[in-house]
Amino acid sequence: MEGLRLTIVMAVVSFLLALAIGTLVGTARTARSRAVRGIGFVYTALFRNVPLLIQMFLWFYVFPELLPSNLGRWVKRDWACLSSLMAIDTYGWSSTLE
Repeated sequence: MEGLRLTIVMAVVSFLLALAIGTLVGTARTARSRAVRGIGFVYTALFRNVPLLIQMFLWFYVFPELLPSNLGRWVKRDWACLSSLMAIDTYGWSSTLE
């Protein structure tokens, strides 16, 4: 039952993060400012075109090392890292449905 609970928590957290990121980046991609539109485009292109395995490696091994140690350890916890990665990857691919 612990695995089911973890799966549900990860799915809900990932959905909420993807919704927040998608709203921000989607709004940025429709902004009048060329700079803001460019940031939205680069974000979408970056996460859509980098393979998921590479993203997993970077998020789990590289990104936490760039943060302060306490925050880095928290990010490396499996559910926090995977939920964030699932949200970012989900938005990157769903943005292709424009």
